[in-house]
Amino acid sequence: MKIISGTASELGASIYRGLLEFRYEIFVKRLGWQISFIDKYEADQFDTVDTIYVAALDARDHICGCARLMNTAAPCLLYDVFPKLTQSSRPQPASTEWEISRFAILTANGLPTQLTRAVLEAAISLVKKHGGDRLVSVSTPPLSRLLTRMGYAHHYLGEPVHYGDSDLVGLCIGIESQQEALENTGAYTQPLSLQAG
Repeated sequence: MKIISGTASELGASIYRGLLEFRYEIFVKRLGWQISFIDKYEADQFDTVDTIYVAALDARDHICGCARLMNTAAPCLLYDVFPKLTQSSRPQPASTEWEISRFAILTANGLPTQLTRAVLEAAISLVKKHGGDRLVSVSTPPLSRLLTRMGYAHHYLGEPVHYGDSDLVGLCIGIESQQEALENTGAYTQPLSLQAG
């Protein structure tokens, strides 16, 4: 497996289309989210020329994991779609806060935790490379518990809010504290074959 990252133009048309198709398969077909898509490609207003993506590719170069990153000074899910999940106001320009969204993995080899960690570590490394010091997300309590089991220190940005059939929460991961926290739990591993686009 390898992990690549970059904007849509840096990933190239083929990889980017594959990523949007993978998102359609996971979020629309499997999870049944009521979100926008065209044909078999899932994309929304936050997929811009500045958005950074992480994509995990299997041995046949098929996408098996993904994540989307954007600086929260620009439009993003947390502040523009789910503002009730945070007690904070939108950061100012040149913010060091980034949002991770459209995080998904799909594996048939029984190693979902390894793949989850690889994609998340790649996202954290990219945010740190761009000067970020915290990663926020619109998430769910079960994912919060998974992060805890995997050794990722995080906290809620506000109280959980019920949307549709699920409880959603705003989560925050402090970038600088993660390596130390993971090392203390014995959970730290480097991303698998990280390639920045």
